[in-house]
Amino acid sequence: MFRFDKFVSREGSYSLKWEKYAGTDILPFWVADMDLPTPPFVLDAVRLRARHPIHGYSTVPDSLTEALRERASNDFGWSIEEDWVVWIPGIVPGMNLALRTLLPDTAPTVAMSPVYPPILRMPTLVGCPGRLSELVLDSGRWVMDFEDLDQKAKQAKSLIFCNPQNPTGRMYSRSELLQLADVASRHDLTIISDEIHWGLVLEPTLRHIPIASLDTEIARRTITFIAATKTYNMAGLNVGAAIIPHAGMRRQFAGAVDHTIGMPSALPMAASEAAYRDRSSWRIDLCEYLRGNRDMLESAVNRIDGLRTTRVEGTHLAWIDARVLGVANPQEHFERFGVGLSDGADFGCQGFVRFNFATPRSLLRTGLERFREAAARA
Repeated sequence: MFRFDKFVSREGSYSLKWEKYAGTDILPFWVADMDLPTPPFVLDAVRLRARHPIHGYSTVPDSLTEALRERASNDFGWSIEEDWVVWIPGIVPGMNLALRTLLPDTAPTVAMSPVYPPILRMPTLVGCPGRLSELVLDSGRWVMDFEDLDQKAKQAKSLIFCNPQNPTGRMYSRSELLQLADVASRHDLTIISDEIHWGLVLEPTLRHIPIASLDTEIARRTITFIAATKTYNMAGLNVGAAIIPHAGMRRQFAGAVDHTIGMPSALPMAASEAAYRDRSSWRIDLCEYLRGNRDMLESAVNRIDGLRTTRVEGTHLAWIDARVLGVANPQEHFERFGVGLSDGADFGCQGFVRFNFATPRSLLRTGLERFREAAARA
């Protein structure tokens, strides 16, 4: 059984997460980067490839695509054809490129908020109108407002989707995905689906369902973006895949990749193949550890009068409603007490904060003690 309790200092590693608060007493729980070791089999794959004395441009090994196809079949029951896969050096640039190249200029796109900040900014960056449909809190779960989505989808050409949902931690059910697919079909929308947190399933009874796996028709209108980087804590090794069953969209996207963002390099591809081929207990043990951290966080937050967080079904990110504190900026308030969180305004919701609990439990315990003090002194 893999263990995750040992704290590993990231000093001197130029960690984005820790450098933000360098020289202060603020503990970082913001960016979606785990303070848990990258698995040994991934590190071994990188070391093995790094032994070669030349690190030039790389082609994609057939074995990498086959490893992804096997993982999709084993984990999702999804049969992916080899030629559907376009490898890219990162999910965010790939999604931006898809929106820019595959859809008519100035064609409106729909997204749901709160959502990962780069998704929120994508329409503005590519020059198309963005329409937001707000998720609704229903019986302690963030759900899609399909009536509102249906209205916002009129005249739109695309839908940007995040599943598992960041920042709310929802794992969407088959029923919900079918309803969303129905909206996309009726309005002829191209779905750009961010599924980067696919492997971080915290509820044992749930399973990640790629929306493109529902049926052939929805697959043909969907571009699925997937990577092993979040699940296996290798975010600095930029590599991902766009899975595009529609041949015309795939050719157009692959051509744009060649002329803009290019191919991933050798070390990230070696790491990614090792991750997709993993059949150890590492991910099971990780999700069990994260489940314990989640339960600790939810218990601590929900005991504070007025503060609420909802059950995190997937990801390692808790979405906390801090509006009851009555402070102008909750993120800045928590920083004053030594807790570095993500500002909900960046996700489209002022008054909220996002708490990354993928850290050794001793560090999380200290962070939650500071969190409680900050709430008490608001």
